[in-house]
Amino acid sequence: MFSKDDLLFIVNDASDVLKMEGQYAQKVMLILPAVDYDSTLPFLEKMLGAAKLNLMQDTLIIQVLDHKSVNIMQEIKKRMPEQVLIFGIQPDQLCLHIETKFYQPLFFQNTNFLFADRLTLLESDKNMKTKLWAAMQVVFKIQK
Repeated sequence: MFSKDDLLFIVNDASDVLKMEGQYAQKVMLILPAVDYDSTLPFLEKMLGAAKLNLMQDTLIIQVLDHKSVNIMQEIKKRMPEQVLIFGIQPDQLCLHIETKFYQPLFFQNTNFLFADRLTLLESDKNMKTKLWAAMQVVFKIQK
């Protein structure tokens, strides 16, 4: 079945390491470490409100429960989001084989992706918030 030269990667099943909530009305997916969620919820609501989005109604919030790799593409293919905002998680941890930098929108698999720093860092850093807002204006097509 496999040769001795084949590389096999074992990746956690998404259901083992993800917690999901939200009604997903606007097809916006948010991915962040679970440890950041409760403490940054007000900031997340305010940030999305500036983009005319309601956190619980318009988005699907995916909390990654630990620091293991998880194949997020299963959820992306199943739910077909228009935008995916990822906070404090590198693409390789989500088994996304892409190269990107924080705050630089990327169109991949018919979806706009935006990677950014952890919300716990963003919340208190004006420079990071400015970069995030500029990138969100591109991703969500917000008039400047």
